[in-house]
Amino acid sequence: MKKIFISYSKSDNDLLQEFIRHLAVLKMHGMIEPWYDAAIDPGETWDQEIKTRLYEADIILMLLSSGFMATQYIWEVDVKTAMERRAQGQVRVIPVVLRACDWQSTVFGQIQVLPKNGMPVFKWADRDEAWLDVVQGIRRIIEKMNEELLPVSGSRGLDLSSPPIPPSSPPLYNNGASPRPPGIPEGQNKILFLSASPETSNRLRVDIEYREVKEELMKGNHRDRFQLQTETAVQLRTLSSALMKEKPQIVHFSGHGHSGGLELEGETPGQSYVVPNEKLHGLFKLFKEKFRMSCVALCSCYSEAQAQVISSLGLYVTGMSSAVGDKAAIEFSIGFYQALAEGLSFEEAFELGKIQMTSDSNLPVLWYGGERLL
Repeated sequence: MKKIFISYSKSDNDLLQEFIRHLAVLKMHGMIEPWYDAAIDPGETWDQEIKTRLYEADIILMLLSSGFMATQYIWEVDVKTAMERRAQGQVRVIPVVLRACDWQSTVFGQIQVLPKNGMPVFKWADRDEAWLDVVQGIRRIIEKMNEELLPVSGSRGLDLSSPPIPPSSPPLYNNGASPRPPGIPEGQNKILFLSASPETSNRLRVDIEYREVKEELMKGNHRDRFQLQTETAVQLRTLSSALMKEKPQIVHFSGHGHSGGLELEGETPGQSYVVPNEKLHGLFKLFKEKFRMSCVALCSCYSEAQAQVISSLGLYVTGMSSAVGDKAAIEFSIGFYQALAEGLSFEEAFELGKIQMTSDSNLPVLWYGGERLL
């Protein structure tokens, strides 16, 4: 099912409601989950909810009209986010021309629009035919996306189209990270093992991963240097509270991810919430110095994007460059913590994690200071 974000002007609400009715069959067939701002619940912060939905969307529909063109918020938030994600190959942006307007002179002039030939929906003699053309166009795009993105069995990913980030990419944030520390910080190091496997996604064996990590730490000659704590079914609020409570030096995340963020449990039972990368950066920036944090291990698909962002704070961060299977992720964790428990450095632990993997050993990446090391 593709998550669809609909960006529109309030002045076009009549046409929006027509469009929603025509999307009913796609929704009934389980092909789409459409969303627009009328779905924001009372009491929610509407600005943050819109931005979150923009980052979660697989497809963003832009309903073009003079009202759309004249709405400043749409350009500053909806269009800006959509075009940035499109440039990174993370989302499909589809302009739908509702009414005659000067859309050709904007960024949408370089994108194929609907309906056919860019004829505004409002000008069709039969608007139902116009909407049918739009819906059929969306259906074709979804079918093409499904053909291109064959799921990896047991994978920990949501966005299988994200390209890997090449080595030595420039930092997203210029924070002047200090030189890399030679090894694990002296004294006792607390490891906070975070896990999330929402019902809306493939169920992961995060419990087995935790058990394996615990066993490897207990067997090591340096086991007294580590204390392992866990937080399961992590939500955004429990993530921040666990970080403040445990004050960890090493943070481990086991769960689903994609290039736009990490998937946590939603506040509503059965739902999920994707924490955007910039919010993760802000969260770790807040706690990094306060808790002597030194390393973040992300065992989730496409987490190289998060590794790049978080590492810019002067942290070692492991991630995966593509979709990784459940078994391979667990094997990496076994090798990684086996090495730490024997007093090896983070870089050496990373290498042993890769060696332990019987498949997908080319996927793990190690970042520090906004630069890819390995």
